[in-house]
Amino acid sequence: MAKVVKAMRVEEARSVKLGEREIAYLLKRSSERRRISLRVDEGGLTVHVPWRTSERRLHHALSDAGQRC
Repeated sequence: MAKVVKAMRVEEARSVKLGEREIAYLLKRSSERRRISLRVDEGGLTVHVPWRTSERRLHHALSDAGQRC
């Protein structure tokens, strides 16, 4: 018998200070996601992360992206 697992998802409005700028973003955690992705559109910045991504790893990803802009 196949085991049915329901995906876990959470959305949370956040902000981070990168240099002199305060950047608002929407954080979306998902048990189905395997990689961090950043998306910028007319609604702003959305960051998609795997469920167990640490705050340290998240901040590192945002800092790296901020340095490339």
